[in-house]
Amino acid sequence: MPAGLILAQLVFVAVGVLDDEQFASWGWRLPFLFSIVLVGIGLFIRLRIEESPVFTALRDENVRARVPMMDVLRERPRELLLASVSFIANTAIGYVFLAYLLSYGTSVLEVDRTTMLIVVIIGSVSWLVSIVVAAGWSDRVGRKPVYLFGSVLLVVWPVPFFLLIDTASTALMIVSVIVLTIGLGASYGPQSALFSEMFEPRYRYSGASFSYAVGAVLGGGFAPLIATALQSSTGTSLSVSAYMVLVAAISLVAVICIRETRRV
Repeated sequence: MPAGLILAQLVFVAVGVLDDEQFASWGWRLPFLFSIVLVGIGLFIRLRIEESPVFTALRDENVRARVPMMDVLRERPRELLLASVSFIANTAIGYVFLAYLLSYGTSVLEVDRTTMLIVVIIGSVSWLVSIVVAAGWSDRVGRKPVYLFGSVLLVVWPVPFFLLIDTASTALMIVSVIVLTIGLGASYGPQSALFSEMFEPRYRYSGASFSYAVGAVLGGGFAPLIATALQSSTGTSLSVSAYMVLVAAISLVAVICIRETRRV
């Protein structure tokens, strides 16, 4: 998601500085070109990360599963379910913010496109900062309290979020997205450590990656389309707020059921 935020900002900037003809002709290619840089950075970091001691021990002891995904599905279904469901809200609401808000602001509220770009970019920066702060906070107080704080905020904020957005006031829209992205950051910052710690080393890679992927697909895959359909059919942003509250409440139940893992 952080890489997606960076690419999204590049798209917003490209849309803002290019006219429609330029963007349709060649501007849409810019995010794909910039993604090469992100891949290079990711590869650079990955090649310099040493394997953790626990995985080194498994390798030395030759403890390897032949079909690890089947093992984790059979042995840790509860952890898979809770982790996957806990992540649905973050991706669904995140994509409503990233992919839907700009279109909603310009087409429905008829706010100037540059203004909406500024609002979304400020929210993206707030999201990135919140992720870092929340990750560090979870190292001190535990994964679950931080994840729970973010999940609760995602339940209670969607209605005020759109009420403030619908004012079309730049200042109020900025406040709206900052609060929302604090919730997104708090429910994302501790996630990597939490998911890893939910599974023993032999299940860890398969369990964490499967949970992340399933949560992302179920939450983010259709969120902008659902938001657009709800707004079009009902004529009110409150229907989109209700959708956001629903997915956030589902994830909140999963987070409540997760055991604290920081000292595991």
